[in-house]
Amino acid sequence: MKQQTILVTGGAGFVGSVCVELLVAQGYDVIVLDNLQTGNRRAVHPKPAWCAAASATPAC
Repeated sequence: MKQQTILVTGGAGFVGSVCVELLVAQGYDVIVLDNLQTGNRRAVHPKPAWCAAASATPAC
């Protein structure tokens, strides 16, 4: 089966970071998108690709 990639928006928040942990544990490739307005970069699992987003222009 082909490896799936999942985008988690708000991945640095509490709920998003838990989702990222679970998805990584299940073997998915994960991309995290977050503007860090209320989240924290340190809350995110170190494996996923990271994309910090300002209001409308993501910087991946």
